[in-house]
Amino acid sequence: MGQRTAPSFFDVYQVNRHYECLDNCSAAISNCHNGGYPNPNNCNKCICPIGFGGDLCSDPQTTQGENCGQRLTATEDWQLLEASVGENLPWGPTENSPAIWKPVICSWHISVI
Repeated sequence: MGQRTAPSFFDVYQVNRHYECLDNCSAAISNCHNGGYPNPNNCNKCICPIGFGGDLCSDPQTTQGENCGQRLTATEDWQLLEASVGENLPWGPTENSPAIWKPVICSWHISVI
């Protein structure tokens, strides 16, 4: 159970299900998209899996930079996707502290016409 840094999306889902927290939202929204589920603390919003965001998990997850994730449309022609992750981040080693690893999450949503 869990990851190196925190419980996974499915770990939290299983705990909420086991302790019947999801029953708090039985009369509220039930139309979470992309595998999300109603947030027991605020039934008008969904808890979304990695890569999705918004109140109903129907939007791409908020990214952490201009080159880090976006919506793209596939075409019949080859396209090149380039991204640089890890440059100019607001954290890093200092004289008094070693470098701290913090994950950067980038999500590209590719749709077809």
